[in-house]
Amino acid sequence: MSFASERIRRDPELMAPVRTTLSVGGVPHGNLHFTQGPPSQLSRRPSSAGSNVEETKVNLEFVRKEAELIELELELENQRAKLKIKRDILTAEKELKIQEVLENSENFKDHDIQLEEEKRNRTETFVRQSVPNSTCNQETLKETLQFSNFLL
Repeated sequence: MSFASERIRRDPELMAPVRTTLSVGGVPHGNLHFTQGPPSQLSRRPSSAGSNVEETKVNLEFVRKEAELIELELELENQRAKLKIKRDILTAEKELKIQEVLENSENFKDHDIQLEEEKRNRTETFVRQSVPNSTCNQETLKETLQFSNFLL
């Protein structure tokens, strides 16, 4: 098998019939039919080729737009995932802050109670030291303590 026939067998476009006119000495000798020829000499119907090209362009544009849409959908999913992560982080931070505030408020309450007890103890001590034991009876001491607590 020759190189040309091997090439024709591999490339189906080269198998299309081509009409040429053989001329000998400038005188045409009729139409001869060949089953091979360069692609530039192959006869094609322009309407069919044009519609195929247009169809290919439309398909290519559709594929591009579809790929762009898929890319946008993926980007949207990524943004949603990032927002969900941020929301979870903020929620966790909020819960930690609330817990800290509650712990601090409990500590403040405990501290306030301790301060109140210390004030009461100091007042009682001061009143007992101020009033001599001989002149002080239990009722007078209670009245004095109540009055001092009222002042605090």
